[in-house]
Amino acid sequence: MKIVISAVLALSSMASSAESFDKIFLTYEEALNEVSVAHPDYENGFINKDGSFTIVNPQREHGGEPHNLTGNAIGVCANYDYDKVLSELTVVEKEKAALVLEVDAENLIIDVFKNEKRKKKIYKEITCYDDGYLKYIPVSTELRPNSDNSVTIFEPRLGRGSKIFRLSSNPLGICKLFGFDAALVGAEFPADKAEGTIILSDQGLFSEIKKAKPYEKVSCYKQNKLIHVPVLVNKDGSSSDTNPDIPDVDPELPEVPEVPEVPEVPEVPEVPDTEIPDVDPIEVDQIEIIGADIIDETEDGSEDKEEEDVEEEAEEETKKKKKKKKKFFFF
Repeated sequence: MKIVISAVLALSSMASSAESFDKIFLTYEEALNEVSVAHPDYENGFINKDGSFTIVNPQREHGGEPHNLTGNAIGVCANYDYDKVLSELTVVEKEKAALVLEVDAENLIIDVFKNEKRKKKIYKEITCYDDGYLKYIPVSTELRPNSDNSVTIFEPRLGRGSKIFRLSSNPLGICKLFGFDAALVGAEFPADKAEGTIILSDQGLFSEIKKAKPYEKVSCYKQNKLIHVPVLVNKDGSSSDTNPDIPDVDPELPEVPEVPEVPEVPEVPEVPDTEIPDVDPIEVDQIEIIGADIIDETEDGSEDKEEEDVEEEAEEETKKKKKKKKKFFFF
């Protein structure tokens, strides 16, 4: 049955898929056609996109006759050379007229019987896989990016074996399944009616199949990528989560008057140093003041004239005194 594994890998590489947000996933329309395809060589075998193999009505030949199988599910998968089973997808039914082989975990025969009296449940469908080869196939009708850098996943699903299940109960696990780091709290919306859904762990791994209300949409984001976006209300009542285009307006500024040019100030010529001659001081007893102490200055230069007159009068007075002294000696 290793031919089945090679066929799975070949078909998986050829199958088209949608790639976005750093994660490979299938749209719901793609999943309907690609999640499981009929095996080219086995009428009752289906190759699943997640790497598993579904066998409808598994049997084993015994004494030249095909026998239905019952017993250990791992043993049934070992009959087809697989070592693991997706037990949640196993279908068993009672069939009265069947020839039955009961096997253990190593596919060894425990018993052979007709089921008319025992009425044991036999396997009608089983899905097997090899350990380490099972993949997770996220499915969604749409992944819509938001302006705050989050992404809304509409109708998240998981392809498991040959089936497609809707998801419920754990928004964080759903976000991890689709390659995101966290879920927006309060941004998940469940459906009104419950159905068979897959419950995921916080790491996005399969936990169980349970009847619950599936999520219609979940919003997720990458760590440190979420931003705050203000919402503005337009005049028509609608809202906008993007900043409006503000037109560039050049304000009219008053004209500034021109400042007149200031004339250049001429350079002041340097004043030459003037040497003041040394003057001998005049002793007080050498000065003889005759006449008025203060002489008013006149505009026509009479000051110089009056000084000459005073000098002449002084000389005349001196001469008279000398004459008197002479006369004194003759008497």
